[in-house]
Amino acid sequence: MWAVSAKMLSSYTLTSFLPIWFARRDLEGYTNDAYAFWNALAVSLAGLLSVCIGSAIGHTWSRRDVRAPCFLGLMGALVSLPLIFMMLLTQYFRTSLLCYFAVLVIGDAFLGPSMNLLQLALRSSVRGQATSMLLGVAALVGNLGPAMVGILDPGGVNIGIHLLWICSAAQVFAALSDSDRGGDRSVSYFGGMDRGASKCFFCLAY
Repeated sequence: MWAVSAKMLSSYTLTSFLPIWFARRDLEGYTNDAYAFWNALAVSLAGLLSVCIGSAIGHTWSRRDVRAPCFLGLMGALVSLPLIFMMLLTQYFRTSLLCYFAVLVIGDAFLGPSMNLLQLALRSSVRGQATSMLLGVAALVGNLGPAMVGILDPGGVNIGIHLLWICSAAQVFAALSDSDRGGDRSVSYFGGMDRGASKCFFCLAY
């Protein structure tokens, strides 16, 4: 749960305040019309690609190792870190938006396989409730990111600093959570025993 929550916190923060940062930063090549078009295209394509890539890799990898969703989340968080820095430190609008697109694709690829593993780890009678609880709590925690930026926003281009440290810290926390779950072969991504050794069970340690 904590890994999902951290990733949602980063995603919600960028979604809420990146448009404001673009407008204030006035990057080379930025216009309101350009942002409106390319951002809509990037978000739409990123969501589709993230699901397709994550499902394809997760389905194949999970046949060999039940911890595949954990490793997908770990790699996504690690790769997202330099992309976030480049996105918020570059002087060029297209470069920044391209990095944002990559963060969306790579960072969220783990979600599909993770939900699938959750379904496999639980009895059919509680799968719906568990999925709802996971996503609900993660969304609540994720909304803390925009709240913090809103409180700390200095009203100028320095909002980028807060986006940088909040999103970076969230990705580091997600990576630590994922690595903790993937380090032991006897532990699944959801804090249970490996299905090959015993039955998986769900817990909030995620």
